[in-house]
Amino acid sequence: MPRQLLRNLFRGASPFQWNKNVRTEAITALCTVMDPIQGADIVTLNMVENVKVNFSTRSASMLLRLPTLAHPMRHGIANACEKALEGLPLWGRDRGGSRPNIEVMM
Repeated sequence: MPRQLLRNLFRGASPFQWNKNVRTEAITALCTVMDPIQGADIVTLNMVENVKVNFSTRSASMLLRLPTLAHPMRHGIANACEKALEGLPLWGRDRGGSRPNIEVMM
């Protein structure tokens, strides 16, 4: 993955919020979200920025940069991002943990 792409993804995130495993899991999860119009994943298309995770409040947020606000699949892509981040094992949902608060800003 290009270094500039990684910088864009984690701009604004402090080193205390992340460890290497969480970064890898978040990127991998978001790489599964496809833009059906462009036919590629949103990470490769540079649509993802400012991914942040707060373990104490069980929340995550990210900025989704679409090529246009009139993108016909914007809500579908945002919902897919939420589901991808919700499915991360760090939340402990597989062990009965509660649903995390995921925010996708456009």
